[in-house]
Amino acid sequence: MKEGTEKILRRLILGLLYAVSLSAIGVWLVQGWSYYQLAEHLRPRHEDYARLTAGGTLGHWFGIVGSILIGLLLLYIVRKRWRALDRAGSLRLWLDVHIWMGITGPLLIILHSAFKVGGLVSISFWSMSAVALSGVLGRYLYLQIPRDESGEELDSKGMDQARVRLLEEAGLAWSELPTAIQGHLGAMGGGPFHWLKEDITWPLRRSRWRKLLLAHGQEPSRVLRALRGLELLERRRGTLALASRLLHYWHVFHRPFALIMVLFLLVHIVVAQLFQSNHGLPQ
Repeated sequence: MKEGTEKILRRLILGLLYAVSLSAIGVWLVQGWSYYQLAEHLRPRHEDYARLTAGGTLGHWFGIVGSILIGLLLLYIVRKRWRALDRAGSLRLWLDVHIWMGITGPLLIILHSAFKVGGLVSISFWSMSAVALSGVLGRYLYLQIPRDESGEELDSKGMDQARVRLLEEAGLAWSELPTAIQGHLGAMGGGPFHWLKEDITWPLRRSRWRKLLLAHGQEPSRVLRALRGLELLERRRGTLALASRLLHYWHVFHRPFALIMVLFLLVHIVVAQLFQSNHGLPQ
């Protein structure tokens, strides 16, 4: 019951965060599009220049909030390594919020830059882009490792217990599953492209399995969700070593770009403060 409540709460929090942030960014983008699409030398004549330029009344706040979110990304590392924070929410919730910050922060920085990137800032910008895009891949690789609801990795015993729980949720013993479904679940494996293909083609499999279950006199509505969970569990069990290795290589790539992003972001902030640059606005 506790896990189910936390799952619902996590989805509500994330849904609210994404709905508010992406809606606001979308509104700002639409409202300022006539400014953003202008050539740089024409922008000072636009009526929204004092508001949307990097040092403007709104553009400046885009930079502040975006920078704060990018800085707060580092808290996820603290949460992973400091066991005293175990009670401050599950690791999975922290990761989900970490990813939200990794999406929202860069989008705000793009609005702050008014789609004008050059010089020293470009290094931070492209590092930020690499971090954000690689974060999508990292999240996918993270999901390929069997975990419980809190985000902790399952050991062999935990995976066996999860298998039993999913079969109980389906209300069927393994021997009661149609032979075609047993064969598919027993042959899970492959690499990243195979995982992606399996995820994309799940709706087609679900339709076939629904027909098989009905033909065997079984009610598919409560079974299919459990079978999907079982399919993912068996796939992740069979490819755990590969997924762990790929996730390790991903960290080797992701961390340096994250460090460069934060370093040059700090340099940009310090330089902007020292020179009190308003990017063309009068002092």
